[in-house]
Amino acid sequence: MTSALVIGAHPDDEVLGAGATIARLASEGVDVHVAIVTDGCSTQYPGQPELIAEKKVAAKRALEILGGKTIHFGDLPDMKLDTLPLVEVNAFLERVVATIRPEIVFTHNATDLNRDHRIVHEASLVACRAFAGSSIREMMAYDVLGVTNFAGVSSAFLPDVFYACEAFLARKIAALHAYSVEVRAFPHPRSPEAIEAQGRVYGVLSGTSWAEAFTTIRSVR
Repeated sequence: MTSALVIGAHPDDEVLGAGATIARLASEGVDVHVAIVTDGCSTQYPGQPELIAEKKVAAKRALEILGGKTIHFGDLPDMKLDTLPLVEVNAFLERVVATIRPEIVFTHNATDLNRDHRIVHEASLVACRAFAGSSIREMMAYDVLGVTNFAGVSSAFLPDVFYACEAFLARKIAALHAYSVEVRAFPHPRSPEAIEAQGRVYGVLSGTSWAEAFTTIRSVR
């Protein structure tokens, strides 16, 4: 059985970046797992520690909607990964990779505006580095609308892999709504309308009706 791992810095990144792809792969018999590195709340929502538990519940519900298998929480401090030794981030992801032994890995883009995203990208490269006997055959980066292409950042996100998955758009939107605290009204990038529009553009670029896009980090054929 093929297995895949989707790595996110914060709860909801996995849905925003690869939610429909998770659902498509799951429908094709792939065991899809998710690793969330930070608690997603401690800095963004100070004084509301109850949100950490609520976001874990939301993440589990989102993965259930998408048809995924297991979710792993690193519980590292949100928006403060740059204050930690990188080995702490590496260690969490290395444990998850060793447990799951995925063949496909999705992670953040290297040049996202959000520093947590960039650090998680780097830690993913360490945890998924190539070595004899590695299970990983494909490693790709996803974009997060409003983070990968925002505020004049040179994103260097040039997609070369497209997953056509309009049939799973509704599930992606439903999974996003599991994170009710994060959903915003259009034209915010975390609105359902913006997510659908982003996928339409990637669909046009790939000759399909709706798609999610990724850049190749490593591919072993």
